[in-house]
Amino acid sequence: MEKIFVQNEKIALRPVILEDLPKRVEWLNSEPILRWMNAGRVTLQSTDIWFEKNKNDPSKLHCTVLCAKTGRALGIAGLTSIDMKNLNAELYLAIGEADYLKKGLAPHICGLLTGFGFESLGLNRVYAFCYADNHASLKTFLRAGYKREGVLRHHAMYDGTPKDRLVLGILKGELVLL
Repeated sequence: MEKIFVQNEKIALRPVILEDLPKRVEWLNSEPILRWMNAGRVTLQSTDIWFEKNKNDPSKLHCTVLCAKTGRALGIAGLTSIDMKNLNAELYLAIGEADYLKKGLAPHICGLLTGFGFESLGLNRVYAFCYADNHASLKTFLRAGYKREGVLRHHAMYDGTPKDRLVLGILKGELVLL
């Protein structure tokens, strides 16, 4: 069992382990996450391949989000495209368990992982993307101190419709502690 590497009073983060993969597949294929992540459906087999390919890649930190009080897995988060030359990385997160949605946890996940990137990895900038109409995601990033940096117009397709994606970023020292 991988150890928790960062936590606060609400959530804990640990690297993804093999036993997490069935839940990860379930979450990634759920309608809310499928809609906003735009990655397409995944299978356990494709996720096993993804896990083996990524588990030792130093440019990626894929995490399982746990409830700090119960230890129950509730979602996914991570830093990808970790660039130690330019000291930046992309952050993603998703809450997969429906009973943990709309509880105010997403900003805590965002802030905790962003802070880890700054303090433990020595990053200077963390960035994220969200669809322009994903108001909950935008609110999460803004609450953690991220700034809107731009719009990627018609950057992705959803159900045959072009969607704009927002670019959000935060610099070391701008993080809002929740």
